[in-house]
Amino acid sequence: MTFEEGSLLTEIQDSAFDSCSHLRNIIIPAGVTAIGNSAFWRCVRLESVTFADGSQLATLEGNVFDECIKLATITLPASLTTIGSNIFANCSALTSVVFADSSNWTYADTADSAEWTAVNLSDSAANVELLIQTLAGKYFKKSAGD
Repeated sequence: MTFEEGSLLTEIQDSAFDSCSHLRNIIIPAGVTAIGNSAFWRCVRLESVTFADGSQLATLEGNVFDECIKLATITLPASLTTIGSNIFANCSALTSVVFADSSNWTYADTADSAEWTAVNLSDSAANVELLIQTLAGKYFKKSAGD
């Protein structure tokens, strides 16, 4: 899927592409700041998600890529500051999750938790284990840092 050059799209809403079995590749326009819950849930042929240069994406809600069983690698933009729970649940082919900016990330049991724990997201292969199994049901946010 390709959006027009200069797309004014700022949000991909909840379940926008839910069960879209023909979607194989998508380039998310730079102006998109949020992707809603289950936006790409069960897109079983989705192989490639690319964030356009200059991405302003700040938020990935929960279960965004749940059951995208062909998605193998993804690079998340440096602008990202919040990640909902289970974004890669049931992504059986996923081998690499790269954070363009892996510094100052924390996780907690709930999005409004008072206590957040620091986490190292610099290892793309280890991130798969963290985001799919070890910390799958957690919420992630980027802290201001030192």
